Amino acid sequence: ERSKVELTVGEEIYYGNYSTNYFDVNGKPAYCLEPLKDTPNSGSYETQALTGGAVRKGLYYAYGGPGYELYRAKYGAIGIGENYSVNDEYCMSHCILSYLYMGTEEAFLGLDQQVIENLKQKAKNIESMPDPPESFYAFLFNLNSAGQTMGGSGKDRVGSIEIYKSSGMDRRKQMLFSCRSGVWYL
Repeated sequence: ERSKVELTVGEEIYYGNYSTNYFDVNGKPAYCLEPLKDTPNSGSYETQALTGGAVRKGLYYAYGGPGYELYRAKYGAIGIGENYSVNDEYCMSHCILSYLYMGTEEAFLGLDQQVIENLKQKAKNIESMPDPPESFYAFLFNLNSAGQTMGGSGKDRVGSIEIYKSSGMDRRKQMLFSCRSGVWYL
């Protein structure tokens, strides 16, 4: 499944001896997954859907993902600072997602060994969490370019179903039940 997204490159933020940028795709956080490569420009990009795997799961549980609060409830903050901050949560989520994508310590550029070990444990924590629901739409973009591969999530896929009750009653009096998002109320 391919679609187009609009990337907005935001302010540069620092962690350890390195930095990243805030990235936004259609109103949701996005992350660079290859910190050694150049930052992509704001603009329109074609996506490649993720149907499973560690990066999809990471995007679900990382800062800004729909499962972030579930992760926090079980393991605490993703960030490594003593005080909770959005910058720390975003930056450390970026490092963890890069690690889940690349599988190497290059994901932790600019961080000391103690922080790296802490983030590797947080990556294992994410991998131990339940798989995201099938409706969670995650994707990669800016693949096969000189710049960084990026990861993001979009509008969750939802559907609907209509159920008609059949009986000997007059058809004009049949009941219609409609459900959204795969949640069934009968």
